Amino acid sequence: MPSDDETMREIEFKHGPFGQAITKPFASTRRAVDERFLLKVYIGIDPEGRRKREVETVQRAAHWGLSVPEVLATGTGEDGSWTVFRIS
Repeated sequence: MPSDDETMREIEFKHGPFGQAITKPFASTRRAVDERFLLKVYIGIDPEGRRKREVETVQRAAHWGLSVPEVLATGTGEDGSWTVFRIS
């Protein structure tokens, strides 16, 4: 997994371009135009804690052999707490 200090610009370059954001009360998600990646930005209540718990849960589920998206990058920066998943 890449380091936590990747910027949103680097994420967009590596995994984008991303389409329009879908914003819900506690997260904003954007799918890559080619539908292979999902960028999730955590907002609202305890975004950093929620990011860490979700990444741990997804990685644990993968270890158990469940079909879950692969975590490609995760971190916190100027743009908030975020995770990039491979969805295809």
